[in-house]
Amino acid sequence: MTVERITPDDGLWPDCVNHLKRVNMARWVIEHDSDLIEGLICLGYIRDNKVIGHITFRVQDIICPATEWSGGEAMPVPGADGQPLKETYVYTFAVEEKYRRQGCGRAIQLSALGWTRRLGCYQMRSWSSTDKTANYALKLSLGFAVHPGTYETASGYPVSGVYFVKTVIS
Repeated sequence: MTVERITPDDGLWPDCVNHLKRVNMARWVIEHDSDLIEGLICLGYIRDNKVIGHITFRVQDIICPATEWSGGEAMPVPGADGQPLKETYVYTFAVEEKYRRQGCGRAIQLSALGWTRRLGCYQMRSWSSTDKTANYALKLSLGFAVHPGTYETASGYPVSGVYFVKTVIS
């Protein structure tokens, strides 16, 4: 049982794609049938040489949204050194149903937090709709802060939930 980075060049990649399909998340991170969207990092939870859980994320600047006050421009949040703060933003996270509540999700999240730190990011952030109560419990147990909000789907449908944020560099 390990958590490791999986890329399209790895022998485990076809199994990872199948896992993403089994947990209905392939559409969010796979393009052209089996390619990981450029810039995403995929960590897989491996048990018996099979991918049973994953997290995908990317490194990005932390951005303040554009408003009239900011002259209509989105603005990167500067760090103490004046450089834009970075974060890892989680795209997808799941453990297959029969492996849940066995510590797999916790191991994946802890590994992603370690990657976040090693990549020099200030924080890790993710979004979760209100129906994901197990994810809420996991994130809260790991010390993530909660920021309620809505997420608008591509079709304009608002979904209630929260952003989870965990600082990794103080």
